[in-house]
Amino acid sequence: MQLLDWHWLISALGDRGLMRWMTIRWNASLVNRQQLRRVFPLNTLLTLSALGWFTCFSGSTIVATDTVVVCPVALRSALQPWCEYREKQGHKLQFVVPAATAGLTRATILALPRRSQVKAILIVGDAPSYVRGDTGTKKISKPPLGSILSVEVPTFYHRAKVNVLFGSDPEIASDSHYADFDGDGRVDVALGRLPAENRQQLTQLVQRIISYEKDYANHVSKRNVHFVAGVGGFGPLADGLIDTISRRLIGGGIPESFDVSMTYASWQSPYCPAPMEFSSTTIDRFNEGGLFWVYMGHGQRYDLDVLRAPECPPLPIYRASDAAKLKVRGVPPICVFLACSTGAFDSPRASISEQMLLAPDGAIAVLAATRVTMPYAMSVMGDSMLRQAFKYRRETLGEIVLLAKQELVAIAGKSGSPNRRLLDQVAAVASPDAGLLKEERQEHSWMFNLLGDPLLKVNYPDGMRVKCAGVVTHGEKLRVTFDAPIVGAAVIEVVTQRGVLREPLIERNVDAVRATLESDRWKGYSEEYEMANDPVWVSVRREVQVGPQSVDVLVDNASSGLQIVRVVIYGKRQLVIGSARVFVAER
Repeated sequence: MQLLDWHWLISALGDRGLMRWMTIRWNASLVNRQQLRRVFPLNTLLTLSALGWFTCFSGSTIVATDTVVVCPVALRSALQPWCEYREKQGHKLQFVVPAATAGLTRATILALPRRSQVKAILIVGDAPSYVRGDTGTKKISKPPLGSILSVEVPTFYHRAKVNVLFGSDPEIASDSHYADFDGDGRVDVALGRLPAENRQQLTQLVQRIISYEKDYANHVSKRNVHFVAGVGGFGPLADGLIDTISRRLIGGGIPESFDVSMTYASWQSPYCPAPMEFSSTTIDRFNEGGLFWVYMGHGQRYDLDVLRAPECPPLPIYRASDAAKLKVRGVPPICVFLACSTGAFDSPRASISEQMLLAPDGAIAVLAATRVTMPYAMSVMGDSMLRQAFKYRRETLGEIVLLAKQELVAIAGKSGSPNRRLLDQVAAVASPDAGLLKEERQEHSWMFNLLGDPLLKVNYPDGMRVKCAGVVTHGEKLRVTFDAPIVGAAVIEVVTQRGVLREPLIERNVDAVRATLESDRWKGYSEEYEMANDPVWVSVRREVQVGPQSVDVLVDNASSGLQIVRVVIYGKRQLVIGSARVFVAER
């Protein structure tokens, strides 16, 4: 680190500019009379010395910075392994000590030299608790915001115009304005927050972030994508549209080489296990590990929706207290909550998203909303995230969220997505706020916040091209070819299309449930659920070397129609996947 070249500063900024810069630095270092009075008198000299050090050194290096780190003094030591790890990757970090308000902290970021080269902002520390009121009053932190003992970083509050009509708080908690350099409502750089409340939580989370990127190179679970869905309850028309659009997004947005599971809180669906086992099944899916774990449905700050079934009490899908049951065995998943309020990091106690992130064996990152959400804007956001992750395979999670948010606030047609055009058309007819769709999208850009590291490198499996004949007759062999990039065990499978079941359904109706003894009432439901999530007709295993491969697969027991051929190669340090389509014809 270097001291400031004051002669350069005076010539570059002029007298007035220098005074403004010094004022911002002073505020950014959290020095103001009222705050210093709250620090114990015996610690005044220590406080001034520490603040002076951070003013002169931590925020004053004139270098090409790509990442701004907003971190309280009290958490810096716990963050140090992350800093060293990222710097070894080539990142240039600029530290900013949070001020007493989000506005002052943002002003410090805007005043940084060479700000145009900044690509990401990491906020470290929890936010003060929102109480209520038109001005976004917040509970006074202990120690006070702005002292060197505080571990909190304030957030912004935006006036709600659309979601407040449907029961939301009048203000939307959002970190987005930190990354909106020109104030146009569109984020300009990647952004994330690690909402740790103490050094221990941060130390543990930093270790897990580093482990996520360095370990799990060949873990089978990195090809998993898990979906959990609640029942809409918006009315038959809206629920039908949401179901149709969700199927389209999931079916077309995720490559067929990935293994997708669905757990649906509708007792009449084959994707619903026995109702009493639903919550544990949801947690089991998480604990399997995966690239993503996505919840779609109703939510609140501390719990998700409930499952309702005949002769059963309301059964919670997931509660914040269930975080203790998270014991992920594979790749810690990135969690996405397409639901209301689950990401309210300004809550008096840790929200469901924060608890999933901070659990010792929990999620590696969470994207969730701080307030009441709407189906249209969430669908637009989800569509864009699927494309950024699976079509373009953006390297970092921060990039995925950044580009998804930019597309969310863009006018129709800018994204080039046919799904976006469909969503806009449906919303114009079916949305209760059809005249405020632009405002709805803007509010969702604010309320969806990434709780996690924006520099996190997504742990994708590697891909390869798989080829086979377009048609095969049932009972004959299908030749599958691929160019293996690694040595390992290859598994070649013929599977159903997503949403197509291999077996006939059991009877799921109210009369059948009520006519059955309680001990046998839900018999077969969990077995059918497992079958619905097992699409494999045929599976063959071969050891392969690097280079062209050709494997013959006997296609028997498969139904006629369009099927999918999947290939997975398990190497010592890599997992490689690919897929192709084949039509199975009857004899």
